[in-house]
Amino acid sequence: MPSYLQAPCLVFTSWNHVAAASLYKGVMLDIRLQDSQLLRCEQCLQIGALEQLRHIQSLNLSGSAANLDLLADSEERESELAECARQDAILRLLQLLPDNKISSFRYTCETPLRGACIQKLDDHQLCIQNIHIIRSDPLQLPRHSRRSITASFNDTRARTDAFAEFPKKVPFLDSLSLQLSGSWEIYDAMYWFSMTDPLDGGKICTRKLTMYGYMSNGFTSSIPRIFDWAMVSSLSLFDGNVSLLFDAIASIPELCDLVHLQCCTIEPEESRILQCCLQRN
Repeated sequence: MPSYLQAPCLVFTSWNHVAAASLYKGVMLDIRLQDSQLLRCEQCLQIGALEQLRHIQSLNLSGSAANLDLLADSEERESELAECARQDAILRLLQLLPDNKISSFRYTCETPLRGACIQKLDDHQLCIQNIHIIRSDPLQLPRHSRRSITASFNDTRARTDAFAEFPKKVPFLDSLSLQLSGSWEIYDAMYWFSMTDPLDGGKICTRKLTMYGYMSNGFTSSIPRIFDWAMVSSLSLFDGNVSLLFDAIASIPELCDLVHLQCCTIEPEESRILQCCLQRN
């Protein structure tokens, strides 16, 4: 808020109401372990700001976690305790929210969001249309009210059985972002190679599709059968091995209706070849 408006907002009640509605409409908190705003936010709510949460429409929690591989045993234990305290603080914040107020929730951190926090959102925030959570169980995210989802598939279970189950739960979306981080095990690739109908007749329907990360041969070969490509008008690929997609993309005639293509990889030539594949369709 501009400095010249701060004083009137503190003095005049009517101005204060206007400012509160604007400030609390979208709440963004830095939840880094070393300098977390979570506890300060909780303290402010407890001493009088709680009623202002009636204005909230979106909640964005972003931060980082300590790299346990670089810590000594005692430091690692302290970091684990701090992470537990952070998740407890997030849950307490979610418990303070009025029911069915937020339409957008975003959690961006290297550590998973505790399942109890996601369940709290599901039970008390039924209006959430946009949910973006990395490092969590992807099957907890789809609901009929969703219009936009960011989900992470970063281990063997997530990249196989959970991914195959995902289309049965997810509604037709405006936007879907898939985080395919981590290395693929041999089993992950063979799972998709061995499946003639990997999603049991279902397909993921979204207008905008974004995929981040490396994809195995088996997964890319199943790409034509995973998504309803006739619905996709925007495709974005980041940090992946796009070269493995060339043959799969060439076999999808529906992509001739693609309006937007974004491809960001280490090799610029891969992006050019992919564009050529789409132009030939």
